[in-house]
Amino acid sequence: MQQAAQGPIDFVRVAAGVVLFVIFAGKLLYDTTFFRNRHARDSDAGKDLLSMLGIVAGIALLVLVLVFFAALLVMNLLQNVRF
Repeated sequence: MQQAAQGPIDFVRVAAGVVLFVIFAGKLLYDTTFFRNRHARDSDAGKDLLSMLGIVAGIALLVLVLVFFAALLVMNLLQNVRF
């Protein structure tokens, strides 16, 4: 944390962290909600992969919207600050 206060944060590390969060959150949601129900009946690997990719894409969209609105908020706050 001390290094973050001394200079700018590396964008690649932040982007990699967000991507890993999206992938793991999507996989966790898939495993806890859909995997049990899907394998109680007949399914195949293609359907499972498509479901998991859809969930990961949905979580990625949600994270993208949250980051976008946070950036808008920060830009608005910076414009209102008078130096």
